[in-house]
Amino acid sequence: MKNHKVYLDDEMTEIHFVNIIKNIYPSDCYIYAIVDEDDLSYLPDGFVQISKIKQGFFFPSQRIIGFINDVQFESIYYFYETWCLNECVFSNIDVSNELFKNIKRVNDFYKFFAKNHIKHVSIGLEGAWLNHYR
Repeated sequence: MKNHKVYLDDEMTEIHFVNIIKNIYPSDCYIYAIVDEDDLSYLPDGFVQISKIKQGFFFPSQRIIGFINDVQFESIYYFYETWCLNECVFSNIDVSNELFKNIKRVNDFYKFFAKNHIKHVSIGLEGAWLNHYR
């Protein structure tokens, strides 16, 4: 898989960000995410919980793995804004049935997409760019 970086403006607006994703995935987009259990009430409608993983050694906490089929591109910007709290990947491929079976750690989440050659977009360091794997 090749990684193509899409650099983002410092002052990214919701409309601009959504248009970037729509250029990559014109018809719809699946958002796969790992979120803290305490943040479930803040997530956009339509978030489907699939499984849980534990994070931390001394003070383990529950993290939730799930997805949203964002047909209207309404939730994408939320995950961009919260990239430092939530691990997320955007894709146009539905892997919800197979994705979460073997994920035990956050690193396994990203490795799943690369290992299975699934085209996807992830958010780069400090939200400054997108990693578009194809």
